Amino acid sequence: GGPQNGQLCVLKEFKSGSVYEDSFFQNDIKAVDKAGAIITAFNVHFANRYAPGKKTIMLNRPAVWQEVYPDSTGKHKKKLVEPMLEGEFLKFNSNSGYTNGAEFMQALSHYSYHQTHGQHLLCDLQGGHYEDCYVLTDPVVMSRNKKEFGATDLGVEGMNNFFAHHKCNGFCDRTWLKPTSPKASLRLPPVASTSMSLSIGTVAVKSEAERQKQLDAILSMSRR
Repeated sequence: GGPQNGQLCVLKEFKSGSVYEDSFFQNDIKAVDKAGAIITAFNVHFANRYAPGKKTIMLNRPAVWQEVYPDSTGKHKKKLVEPMLEGEFLKFNSNSGYTNGAEFMQALSHYSYHQTHGQHLLCDLQGGHYEDCYVLTDPVVMSRNKKEFGATDLGVEGMNNFFAHHKCNGFCDRTWLKPTSPKASLRLPPVASTSMSLSIGTVAVKSEAERQKQLDAILSMSRR
């Protein structure tokens, strides 16, 4: 086996059915790559303010895996796989303006807008908070070019909505960019779940109850 042999993991599949091409996960990988660049810059920005590792943010990176055996069609299914986080799963903010009050995470979202010159906003921050670091997984990147990062990219409306609910804290810098007079969107009430932009309105997916149910099932299987 490989270096992650025996480790618990999370599989991501499309509800619409099986996929056989890596390109189906292109937006997920693209968002993680963008998030990784922003997080690296954020860590560098705060490197001299805290003890090594005390406020470090790490990103759980997924990979596209192919099933060993073909299915009934003779093809090999593709799935997105990432290491499963241990401990309590926390939702720090969402892409609709929700926040649990974790100031360092809200500052990361604000910083992402500044660092990308107002072109992108990193949000839907979730994962684990440990003694020496944060580990984030499955983030959302919103952009001025709506849908650049898929259905969870709520575009300028989503970015303005975030800042309409955002309150700068001790980790935010007064010099960081932010929209002028952002307005809250009536179509995007702040909810903890992840919102997806569709042709008709906006619907919430990936509820925390669903995430916890999936985590409990995986942990139950691992104990058998």
